Amino acid sequence: MNNAAKFLSLTALFSLCAIIVSATFADVQPPRGTPQRRTGGESFPPLPLPATPLRRTEEKHPPEPPVLIARIRYGSARTVTINGADYRFEDWNTDPGALRGLLREARAQLRLQYGERSDLPLAQLDANPAQIPILYLTGHIALDLSDVEIAKLKAHIDRGGFLWGEACCGESGFSDSFRALVRRMYPDRAMTRLPADHPLFYSFSGLPERVRYSKDAESERPDGKVYLEGLDLGCRTAVILSPYDLSCGWDDHDHENDEMDHPFRAVMRGDAVNVGLAMIAYCLDYHQLGRFLAEPHVYYQQDENARGEFTFGQIAYPGNWDTDPSAAANLLTLVQETTSSRVRYQKREVRLATTSLAEFPILYMTGHEDFRFSEADVRSLREYLSEGGFMLADACCGRQEFAIAFKREIRRVVGEASMVRLPMTHSIFHSIYDIDSFGFTPFVNQNDSQGGGDFALEGVDIEGATRVIFSSFDLGNGWEMVDHPFTRGLDTETALKLGVNIIVYSMTH
Repeated sequence: MNNAAKFLSLTALFSLCAIIVSATFADVQPPRGTPQRRTGGESFPPLPLPATPLRRTEEKHPPEPPVLIARIRYGSARTVTINGADYRFEDWNTDPGALRGLLREARAQLRLQYGERSDLPLAQLDANPAQIPILYLTGHIALDLSDVEIAKLKAHIDRGGFLWGEACCGESGFSDSFRALVRRMYPDRAMTRLPADHPLFYSFSGLPERVRYSKDAESERPDGKVYLEGLDLGCRTAVILSPYDLSCGWDDHDHENDEMDHPFRAVMRGDAVNVGLAMIAYCLDYHQLGRFLAEPHVYYQQDENARGEFTFGQIAYPGNWDTDPSAAANLLTLVQETTSSRVRYQKREVRLATTSLAEFPILYMTGHEDFRFSEADVRSLREYLSEGGFMLADACCGRQEFAIAFKREIRRVVGEASMVRLPMTHSIFHSIYDIDSFGFTPFVNQNDSQGGGDFALEGVDIEGATRVIFSSFDLGNGWEMVDHPFTRGLDTETALKLGVNIIVYSMTH
């Protein structure tokens, strides 16, 4: 199909999504809200509300609910002639009632009193996620944003906000351009499919294990699993893309039985709403963490009487390697406070193949996703460990994809040496703090069938000493001392005590 024919075909598709009208679109205004009434103890952080008092003579209307999601207005209107009639459309305004429908369901099912903004021009975006946490981009055809517009979106994300992308009718042209947009923002990272143990899939209990896809999408998703892609910043997924249509379902319609000459790749109505509610719940759960992570966290102890330096090296690798940016700062502070050593502590980024490792008494590694060491990485790390170096790794949030990858890659490094469970008599549990039991995060206590009963540190001994320690339960989230929802890990007190013991062990062995 040539470009002109494809353009006409897509335009016909837009009309089925109810976004083509002659002349121009009428503004879609959200309904007036009701006062926010939320019960205490909910995990969702509140958003700021207007606080301007009314004079006695003013009419007392219920306050508008705070805006949770804004649909981004981008591009310019296009005109096309079909059967002799001129039609004007704007691709950003696909399914105008979608957000209104989704927020209506959020009020009913999640009991959240939030509103949406149906039309936010990029030029008016002030990059303040405290006012509008989630920005929403949708459409059929490829995005074409300027560098200035992309910088505005990136600033919003970097300050703790979220960006959603959703391909209306499952159009790949939009999805591909959205991925390219994100690559321009974060060229050293890539969007990946959210794994089955991603927190988003725990955030809304109404999300089914399998969802219904349209006929045109069933062959691509025969397992019926929800397919979303994301990009992580720190320990949160800040960008979420659905390459399958959700907005038609949010707008309470679909094209399954329409006679179309173009594929309709979508999650069907009710399940599309459930996916959207899980996305909302996830973003609200991680809203405060996003704001926290947006602040710089740099630690370097200034001590004129220090007799040396202890450099905590964190291994950097392609992907999201620094999921807990403030973790080392808090841990090293506690080490300094609980030991009598006159040592200046600092954290530095380490590239295994190119950094001289000999100056690092400890190397630390964490992450969420699969990774692979290069051959140069393997040689460098093997030499470091054989010469007395020490390595600690943990699976951030307890994510299994990283745990599996680390065990696979460390076998390449240590060869015949095996990773074994460390007994509770190991000195790593008794160097500063005597640890004979473990505390766990609420998620473990509430959802783990063994309540953390399968927790164990694993280690690799080289030449009679433990040189590698690994935890499949999270440690770094606890070191950050800020709430990380849905974390399979140790609680803050236990994680910090164990971390101090590990640091001291690395210094004395």
